[in-house]
Amino acid sequence: MLKLIDLAIDIFVIWLLYKFVTEFVIPVFQIGREVQRRIKSTQDTHTASHSEFYSSSRSSRHSARQPEGEYIDFEEIKDSPSTGK
Repeated sequence: MLKLIDLAIDIFVIWLLYKFVTEFVIPVFQIGREVQRRIKSTQDTHTASHSEFYSSSRSSRHSARQPEGEYIDFEEIKDSPSTGK
């Protein structure tokens, strides 16, 4: 009789472990993989749009400012002390 109770307890524990693994552990791993996949997809999309934005703004900046003629350096003119200012 004692062996029958031990067998029933063993079967119950195995059944509980099976339910725990199939209904909790496996779904948690699947959700974790799905979340990682979505985060990577979002980061890839963000990186692509980010680099596209900066490459287009850089090219528009360079095309908008075409140098005309010769560049002359700016020199600050200081007031002389004899003018009284």
